[in-house]
Amino acid sequence: MPRRFLLLGAAVCSAASAAAQAPSGPDSTKTYHYVEQMPTFHRGGTDSIFAYLGRHLRYPPEALAARTEGKVFVGFVVSKSGALEDVKVTKGTNPVLDAEALRVIQNMPAWEPGRQVGQPVRVAYALPITFRLPASAASLAPSPALKTPRPDNESRPPYPKGGQEALSAHLKSAFQYPTELQQAGVSGVVFVHLEVDATGNLTKLEPWAGAGIADGQRTKLHPALQAAAQQLIKQGPAWLPAELKGKPMAGSNLIPLVFDASTGTVSLFPGLRLFPNEPPIIPGGPQKFMSFLGRNIRYPSQALRLQQQGKVVLFFEVSEEGRIENPLVIQSVTAALDAEALRVIGLMPPMHPAREAGMPVRTGFTVPVTFAIQ
Repeated sequence: MPRRFLLLGAAVCSAASAAAQAPSGPDSTKTYHYVEQMPTFHRGGTDSIFAYLGRHLRYPPEALAARTEGKVFVGFVVSKSGALEDVKVTKGTNPVLDAEALRVIQNMPAWEPGRQVGQPVRVAYALPITFRLPASAASLAPSPALKTPRPDNESRPPYPKGGQEALSAHLKSAFQYPTELQQAGVSGVVFVHLEVDATGNLTKLEPWAGAGIADGQRTKLHPALQAAAQQLIKQGPAWLPAELKGKPMAGSNLIPLVFDASTGTVSLFPGLRLFPNEPPIIPGGPQKFMSFLGRNIRYPSQALRLQQQGKVVLFFEVSEEGRIENPLVIQSVTAALDAEALRVIGLMPPMHPAREAGMPVRTGFTVPVTFAIQ
């Protein structure tokens, strides 16, 4: 179920009043409010700001439960390098909504800086972010407790020695963004599929293209990013084997790596615990899930006429409440089959969420949806 139900607004500033400024060099220490070329986000203007906020803002569950709405004004300075500085709530509405608006702006990638007489300068900017409950707000409240009890945790996929923290530290220290790719703004998400044998040896590494981070849509990633992702995992921490009832066994996992040219960094997919000691569980197990797919999939008529078939692989987030959120195609067949797989996954009931130390955590989950013409 989607987690974003926000109406967003951005302060649009006119540079008309700046056009008459003297052509002499700008003051490098001054913070401007209007300049000849205002700052932009990913060269896309307010539309790209809306897209970013729509993907990353989360309506706080406690605000949903209390049916709290409001508008939060967040001010900041776009520095000469494009980094956001002095981010603060200039006019709040509710502490919970204020904190969420502040969090998402603080985590924004760098912007294109504003320019005066062709030179980058510091520019003050403001964004009003409106939190408005949808008509069906009750459907957005945290999912009620699953009716079926959580099964005992009997299996766990392979995970890196030292856990997520060790892998994150390795990515931070081991990667240097290729200069030509960073200058060209080449970014994206690569999902690295790996297989580990019962002794902890990596037996297979295969990069899968994921989502371009600039617009949230699937893109054909630069081969250099896929090669870098494969090499980073190969040279990273040792792996511990999958487990079944406490015994080591061969298994597989999928690691999403985010390459961000604006910051020149690579990191793990934000906001997720990728290696929980208790993974999420589909109520009823694989057989129940297959039955769900069988009842709900509608083979696209165009795909039938063209005899198109194959396996669409989806990655989605499982929230702390067990909701299915933000599904993404990471292995595609055709546009029609991809769209049908996404539609069906959007109908899935809640799962038992992942847990760490007995507490629910947000994580990722991968499922294949196979289309076969009998």
